[in-house]
Amino acid sequence: MVKSMVKQIQPLIGGPSRHNFFLNEEHYKLVLEGSQDGIWDWDIVQGVSYWNDRFYELIGCARSEFLPTTDNFLNLIHPDDRERFLHHLTAHLKYNKKYEIELRIRHASGKYLYIYTRGKSLRDKEGNVLRMAGTATDITERKQIELELEQARATAELANKKKSQFLANVSHELRTPLNAVIGYSEMLENGMAGELTEKQQKYIHNVAVSSRHLLDMVNELLDLSKIEAGKVQLHVEKIHIQTLLDEYLMTFEKLMKDKQVTVSYTIDPDVDYIEADPIRMRQIFLNLVTNGIKFNRPDGTLHIRIFKAADQDAMVCEIEDTGIGISEDKIPELFSEFYQVDNSYARQYEGTGLGLAVTKRLVELHGGTIWVKSRLGEGSTFIFTLPLLHSVPCSD
Repeated sequence: MVKSMVKQIQPLIGGPSRHNFFLNEEHYKLVLEGSQDGIWDWDIVQGVSYWNDRFYELIGCARSEFLPTTDNFLNLIHPDDRERFLHHLTAHLKYNKKYEIELRIRHASGKYLYIYTRGKSLRDKEGNVLRMAGTATDITERKQIELELEQARATAELANKKKSQFLANVSHELRTPLNAVIGYSEMLENGMAGELTEKQQKYIHNVAVSSRHLLDMVNELLDLSKIEAGKVQLHVEKIHIQTLLDEYLMTFEKLMKDKQVTVSYTIDPDVDYIEADPIRMRQIFLNLVTNGIKFNRPDGTLHIRIFKAADQDAMVCEIEDTGIGISEDKIPELFSEFYQVDNSYARQYEGTGLGLAVTKRLVELHGGTIWVKSRLGEGSTFIFTLPLLHSVPCSD
């Protein structure tokens, strides 16, 4: 195979190589021998080659043990890399294509090293190659690190896939009994199975509240696993913004009353409709508005501002609260999965730490972005953008 390769490039390189080749410029030779890289010099007209001492170190041979001929060098190259090497060399010699390539070459010990070699050629006025020279750098350590990182990445992706599948399976299995628990506890709360004592009413109310809280966490896990698996599809519709907010803010009335928080909104007349998935839009507002109310102060406020972006056809939504705020060092991790702000007040509201992570994924699925501005003790403003027009055709 090596001999056939040599025959293919022989018309391009002239006669056979000879070992006894010396550079005339002594100072040039000193530079070559002092280099940390392997250096090769190929006089194609004379058919002679020169390798510096470092190149011989790379292959683990002395000058007397190895002649730097074309077929000998091809024998050093890993069999799986030879065709690629020949392709790059021929492309340079014939068409003056850029010559740089990573190869595996065999060391005298039998092990293969990764080298990065590149070269330039000297040509006459007609474009014929007269000489070619270049370097060879040992990149074995770097390649080993790259291969280890690639293996680690593949292992992590597989683990993440298995995690997502596990979360999806567990979430589905948990939702059915949880819905049953919630349903029966609500029936008992409503007296459908007879009157309850005050203590029984308190206990069943705690069961219902805890079950709903657990179902919310299960739903967040299921949402995350679906998003990570790429199974969330947006069903885009034309949505009237004010109608969406009016209908949805009604669901916060009890929470607002319990927390003594006033919620208001303003909508720019230029943002009347948006094309988006209404269910996912409600989920985005649910997570952000619920957080803004829960982590607010008694008699605090939460204001939603919606307006058109100045430089693009997009909606900007700002949700500003007067709550506890977030310290600057916590903000970068805020949208990470399973992350929860670690302070005593925030820990009163246990959860999966997935709400903001899911919200970020849903905003990005719509082609938008989300970020937060906050100062500890002074409140937070969550801001997200969404394109007004979506690439997915709107349903009728």
